[in-house]
Amino acid sequence: LRFEDIQSNSNRQYISLDYAFASSGSYDSGAAARRSEEKSLAKQGKTEKKAEKERLKAEKKAEKERLKAEEQAAQTKTEMKEHYNKGSELYAAGKYKKAIKEWEEVLELDPQHQQSKDSIEKARKKLQE
Repeated sequence: LRFEDIQSNSNRQYISLDYAFASSGSYDSGAAARRSEEKSLAKQGKTEKKAEKERLKAEKKAEKERLKAEEQAAQTKTEMKEHYNKGSELYAAGKYKKAIKEWEEVLELDPQHQQSKDSIEKARKKLQE
């Protein structure tokens, strides 16, 4: 086994420690140091696995929340469309007050909905005629 053939850094460290302790005559304490390092690395590996598990759990939760928000947004958009269209039908039938109420429902869901604002203004003008 050649030093250059060792892939992992930790194995290189162990071999270096082994050579150093063997040449100094205190190989037994070198083996103890290596075992201590192995335990430390094992503990670190468990910590990394736990961190990875927590990260995956957080990602899964975030994805679930994102999907829920998407679903809520789609539902809100559908409700807005229904209220807006109903308001348009009521307006066409001359039921301006009811049309305004429908468009106000749209504005409760999206206060920036310009078409509803414009339609309400138009219906109020019709009521004043």
